[in-house]
Amino acid sequence: MTVINRVAPGLAVLVLCITMQGFVGVASGQEMTEQQRLERCQNNLNRLAELEQQLRLTGQRIEGTIERASKAVKAKDKASSQSIAIDDFLLPETGDSDLDNKISETWNKCLAAEILIFPNLPEAKRECLDALLSGLQRTQEDATLEAERLMDRQNNLRWQMENHRTNLTALRCDEPGGVVPNLTATWKVTQGNYTGWLFLHQTGVYLTGSLMWQNHEPGSIVSGTVGKGSISFTIQYATGGSGIYNGTIDPSGKSMQGNTTGTLGAGPWTMTWAAEASR
Repeated sequence: MTVINRVAPGLAVLVLCITMQGFVGVASGQEMTEQQRLERCQNNLNRLAELEQQLRLTGQRIEGTIERASKAVKAKDKASSQSIAIDDFLLPETGDSDLDNKISETWNKCLAAEILIFPNLPEAKRECLDALLSGLQRTQEDATLEAERLMDRQNNLRWQMENHRTNLTALRCDEPGGVVPNLTATWKVTQGNYTGWLFLHQTGVYLTGSLMWQNHEPGSIVSGTVGKGSISFTIQYATGGSGIYNGTIDPSGKSMQGNTTGTLGAGPWTMTWAAEASR
């Protein structure tokens, strides 16, 4: 969509361009901050991951509905082939418990009703065979329509994913340091003689969470940010001490290390720390 602010002849015209699905361009004369760019990179990456998961699930549902339609066709053929020897009629089995139960239920319910009208059992069976074939035809048609609906959704999901990939390119998220790794995870952390677990939750470039030591009191993150391969957060302890963590993130987003300065204990101190993701 393009919005044009019309002004008097001879004056500049401001053009604001907006692309769909997450990336909003900046008006002429304004610049996107690095933090805004990184946040938008992360937002597009997160949404892309969600869409990929939805696409996988939709694909699985399409396969299931197509298989169900195919089984209905085979069951219809098996049932129809027994129309001559109706006395020895056997219900077709598909291997789909739900469909087999539906076939059995349709047949038994129809036979119980038709036998009251047609005392002659073969004639009652022929009436119920027609009802069964009609039911299997509807099952096939319903499954086919459902598969078509899911295919439309699949195409829409792919279209959305392509928009987000376009956004990532426009935002230069593939440049070194352009993408903020998703650090939401449980991390095994070591710091001097201390070991423990760092529980991080990331929203955009901001971090929240807690730190649970095996041999030290636990603490909470009171502020934290991520950007350009770097991480910084402050841990606050219930006894009043704190630790300021600054470090770098491996490009894989699965490990990080850095230095800590703190005020807990006898006085200020500095230590090195490292963490490995345990997702």
